[in-house]
Amino acid sequence: VYPSIKEKKHTPSTNPIQKDNTVTLYAIHPTRHSFCFRDGQNGGIIINWAVYNRCNDLDFNNYYTGYFTVGVGGGRVGTIIDLGSRDDLQKKYQYQETVGHGQGYASIHRTNKTLLILKDSYRNHTFQAMDESAVLFRDTSSSFSVRVILGHVYALRIIDTYKHKSERVVKMLVLAYQPNQSVTIQWEILK
Repeated sequence: VYPSIKEKKHTPSTNPIQKDNTVTLYAIHPTRHSFCFRDGQNGGIIINWAVYNRCNDLDFNNYYTGYFTVGVGGGRVGTIIDLGSRDDLQKKYQYQETVGHGQGYASIHRTNKTLLILKDSYRNHTFQAMDESAVLFRDTSSSFSVRVILGHVYALRIIDTYKHKSERVVKMLVLAYQPNQSVTIQWEILK
């Protein structure tokens, strides 16, 4: 059984959501085709008239056309999973949704190596383990790619092997997508 909201509250002070947690990545931009979740900035940087990788957590369209790729920066490995659309999540996990279909995405969080999602009604604040947790948290030693699909929710995990195997787990939602041009995502680091 997972804790209810009465036992553990998610508040801006205990788990802050980044101020600007929406970003657009551009397929042909030299520095904005990749993104760094650590600081919310471009993954690339231009120094002395050359493009360098600064912090490439997520890449769009650069390695594979129409795909997100994670685990490509120096010393990084990763996994990214397409959790499906918000409707897919609601059907699979049988929670009560509200107008706008945001309850499922909003409720996704983690406890240790388990992703959790709403169990029934958002008013009850009970959660259930997501089946995808085992795949997301398994050991990995490579990069991973997944197709970009408008309206889909993704979970990703990046490990920096140079920094004592530090880990970053993120959920994101594709808000807008123009193939071979751009993708806009909403994202949140899951602590």
